[in-house]
Amino acid sequence: QEETFTEEVASSNPFRGMVQSITKQYPRLGGADWQVFYGDQKNNPRRGHLEFYPPDERDNPRPGSPSIEVFDRSVRGDDLRQMVFGDMLHHLSGTDPQWKKLRQQYSDTISQEQKKREYEYEVTNFGETRDIKKWWDVSRLDAHVRGYIADQWPKDEGLYSDKQKGILGEMQQLLTQPRGAK
Repeated sequence: QEETFTEEVASSNPFRGMVQSITKQYPRLGGADWQVFYGDQKNNPRRGHLEFYPPDERDNPRPGSPSIEVFDRSVRGDDLRQMVFGDMLHHLSGTDPQWKKLRQQYSDTISQEQKKREYEYEVTNFGETRDIKKWWDVSRLDAHVRGYIADQWPKDEGLYSDKQKGILGEMQQLLTQPRGAK
């Protein structure tokens, strides 16, 4: 039986406090009607831990709101919070011009050769089917950003250059400012 979203479900949503905590720490992510909820693995073709949906995406289970469907119920506590926070960053790419500009600056630091190597790895090991441009823009670029900002990738093992760390530091700082702040 399909669960219909109601105010009652919203008030009992175990993610509500987590989202409030994240948007308090990172005001830039506030102001959206975030929908974070447990999903069904049968809706998880890429077999990831969770999936972000923009408000207007056709497959969004909660149309009209940025949504994050959590598939891996074994992840808990701070690990889950960091994963949800990391996926919330996807929303800024389409809604925040300052974030989008910094994101593009970061992307420009990655060589075509590196993008191609990472893409070929995803195709071979995970069956990636999107073209490289779409894959980079929709998934991998944000993985680089999220990896650094949400502490999901090591920062001191040569993964990021000093220039990249500088841009990502600016992005981290931007997250602490509400929208419209200078």
